[in-house]
Amino acid sequence: MPRQTMLRRLALAAAVLLLSGVTAWGQEHSGRREAPTPFPPSRPTLAVEDTLRQNAAEPLPEILVTAPRQTLDEILRRVAEGEAHRDSLMQDQAFTLLVRLSGRNAQDDPEEKSELYSESADRIYQKRPKQERVVHLKDWSREEEKHKKEGKKGGEQNVKVSFDADMSESFIAFAFDPKMRARFQFRIEDRKLVGDQIVYLLSFTPRPSLEALPSGRVWLNTNDFVILREEFSYPERSPMPLFIQSFESCVLERTLIDHRYWVVSRILARVTLTDPVRWMGKLAGDEIPKVVDLALARTDWIINGGIPDSLFAPAETGR
Repeated sequence: MPRQTMLRRLALAAAVLLLSGVTAWGQEHSGRREAPTPFPPSRPTLAVEDTLRQNAAEPLPEILVTAPRQTLDEILRRVAEGEAHRDSLMQDQAFTLLVRLSGRNAQDDPEEKSELYSESADRIYQKRPKQERVVHLKDWSREEEKHKKEGKKGGEQNVKVSFDADMSESFIAFAFDPKMRARFQFRIEDRKLVGDQIVYLLSFTPRPSLEALPSGRVWLNTNDFVILREEFSYPERSPMPLFIQSFESCVLERTLIDHRYWVVSRILARVTLTDPVRWMGKLAGDEIPKVVDLALARTDWIINGGIPDSLFAPAETGR
């Protein structure tokens, strides 16, 4: 791979790697971590309150609710179980993956518009256990376009994103994994009635540690106890300080497919790269933006459609 391409992929892929890096971090450090600190004992409390907010435009008689409230520990346990159940429903899946990378050079100038650097489209096929095939549909990058205009031959510039081949989506529930949960502090921020279900808003912050861990919040569906939406960032320190100056935000959203399967359908992330990374790019003749935005979407889902094993034959993968 040309040096220019390698440097560009190193810089722009930093935002993408973190989507699966949290889970990998937990597995890598699990062997040298101290024993988890048990949660303090808690009991269900008696809630005597108006639990649901009313619409002022359609006033209803006030209802006083007196009922046992689920403890935070119980909610965390049920989320882990709900995510495990979601994973168990998946046997095979196919979807189209769309990735766009854009950026701008002024970190503190909100008036500067971002420019598109690359975009790609792939059709992804996955089947348990850990079978995957990627069919490339579209690849475009600004650097490749520039090379074509100059009559030069450019290397592959686009960043490729791959999810868990086992379809577990562990990158969205990393804080709720029993192996990681003791490293975070959780808090119930709010609960609302949405349609026919109660949605909880939970926040999580890392306990004091020398390692870089994210802070964020999640919206939980209490019918299935799966995560519908997650927002997180690294406010204290960068998880990759040599390449990423700051990790401002990451938003993950799920969609319900066939009234049964919850899947991550959209990811938005923003990072600010370090000056050394950009300087290395300039030395190689590659322009690297200061602020990088990642927009990712997964569409056209087919879940448990019965993908044949022959689709993953080595001679046909083209990988």
